[in-house]
Amino acid sequence: MSSDSIPSTMPPRSSNQDEIDSNEKEEVGVDTMKMKKMYRVVLQKKSVMRYVLMKMERRKLKILKIELSNRRRE
Repeated sequence: MSSDSIPSTMPPRSSNQDEIDSNEKEEVGVDTMKMKKMYRVVLQKKSVMRYVLMKMERRKLKILKIELSNRRRE
């Protein structure tokens, strides 16, 4: 039994390790993308920042309104 169980448990471990490595690489890529975006925003004018923040706030408010209306229906 032991000789059969050893080979069957080995492949999943190696594939899991590959998945973990790829996930770590993706996270690093996302972080660098965020940094680049933040840097671009900092380089832009303050008025643009205000505009972006306003849009984000409006989006949040819309989402909250939708959630409230859904709760009322229930």
